[in-house]
Amino acid sequence: MFDDLFVSSQNKKHLTNLLSLAKVDGFFHLHEYELLLAIARKFGVSSGYLQKLQKNADPLSLSLPKKPLDRFHYWYDLLTMVLADGVVHEKEVAFVEKLTQIFQYSPQIIQPTLQMIQEGKTFEEAFQILKESHFAD
Repeated sequence: MFDDLFVSSQNKKHLTNLLSLAKVDGFFHLHEYELLLAIARKFGVSSGYLQKLQKNADPLSLSLPKKPLDRFHYWYDLLTMVLADGVVHEKEVAFVEKLTQIFQYSPQIIQPTLQMIQEGKTFEEAFQILKESHFAD
């Protein structure tokens, strides 16, 4: 309950979106959980509060930021979650393909983003590289 007072609604939504993706393949892998914990810590969220959010995670209730860089940060974290367990599951791919519509991205952005994550690029670096070819200002 204490976390509710200090966690921004945008950060809650972001974590909930990531939790939804982590659960989409039917398994919640240790690597996915560790990544979620790292992101939660960055937002000042306790592991207990993260577990509370996990219970309420619903992939159909995505809420995205308006700013292109913030929106891409969500996208980058979601695709990082896809790679977290080392296996890209069919359900994850289908979910990510649906997400391109919600994000208003072309499906062609999926592979370049995954490649940049695997290369260790930050979301800012990836955004700058993809900006001209995939994002309208």
